[in-house]
Amino acid sequence: MKIAYIPFSDRINHPYDKNNILLYGKLRNLNLEKYKIGESYDAVVLPPTFDVTDLSIIKNGGTKVVYQLVDNYLAEPRTSLKRIFRGPIKRILGKSKRLVLDYTSAQQILCEEADAVVCASEEQLNTLEKFNKNVHLVFEGKFHITQTSKKNFTLGS
Repeated sequence: MKIAYIPFSDRINHPYDKNNILLYGKLRNLNLEKYKIGESYDAVVLPPTFDVTDLSIIKNGGTKVVYQLVDNYLAEPRTSLKRIFRGPIKRILGKSKRLVLDYTSAQQILCEEADAVVCASEEQLNTLEKFNKNVHLVFEGKFHITQTSKKNFTLGS
């Protein structure tokens, strides 16, 4: 099976990729490769930073799409300023192809269209199951880089 991931950012070896999708692939003995436009894949893993206004990857035939949604944007109240301005700001900054006035609704559509969604909390899991029946809880892993245990729990230590 040929599985690709779209990096979290253009920054080489971004910590999110190393601590999440790449670590998961290593632990599961999966051969993951960085996504290349024009290549065909059995599955593609979208990062949380993926442009939710670009559904072209989902309409790409037989490729299974897994969307990582680690922040609980879908739980934000409709009147939240972040929710109201997120879409226009992302468009102004060039982080989305199209202008959407309700970015949260666009995320919901991506969740509905994806073959699977990965989240980071029980609360998210309960919310996302309303939009997609194939939701999986995967914690963000940094345990592999911990070498020592904290022994002094006094304030300021």
